[in-house]
Amino acid sequence: PSGGGFPMVPLPLSVSSWNGRAICCHRPKVARRKMAKVKDLLTRHKVVFLQETHGNSGDCEGLGIFARHTHQAWASPHENSDTGGVMILVAHSVLVGCVVRSEIWVPGRVLCVKVEHPSGWRLVLVNLHNNGMDRETLLELGQKLRGEVPNPGVPPLAQLLVVGGDCNSEHDGGAPAWVDGQGIDQPP
Repeated sequence: PSGGGFPMVPLPLSVSSWNGRAICCHRPKVARRKMAKVKDLLTRHKVVFLQETHGNSGDCEGLGIFARHTHQAWASPHENSDTGGVMILVAHSVLVGCVVRSEIWVPGRVLCVKVEHPSGWRLVLVNLHNNGMDRETLLELGQKLRGEVPNPGVPPLAQLLVVGGDCNSEHDGGAPAWVDGQGIDQPP
């Protein structure tokens, strides 16, 4: 798509984020309820961010297979399958003709999917679940996110950065964290 003579990300772009608290649960009744919620999100949104998938890479692959008719899935399971795990699911209609790269920034906690179209538009999706991250990791994430901010010289909507997820307000179990001009930091 293009607008005003320049390429632009396909709009409308509906986005949803859900912390499913063990989406890959192995208790049948709970699993059916959670998968019904995921199906509802996929029906209503072009981009879905999921946190707390739990499970291992096989469980995440199964969730991707569940969504395969409408969405492409990328996952980063946590090393401990009882916690963490993030996924990004993107509708096939957004991906037509695109080159897609995924990057695991923090295993089981932060996943980035970069979608680039030959016409020039670029969509960067970051699913962030910062639970349990130390200050150094948060600062590194701040740097990575700043590196993905669209170039001010690029026309509006030709580049879009979407950050979704479950962002906790504390790190290291201590003082609240916030974003300032220098990154994510603690109060003095």
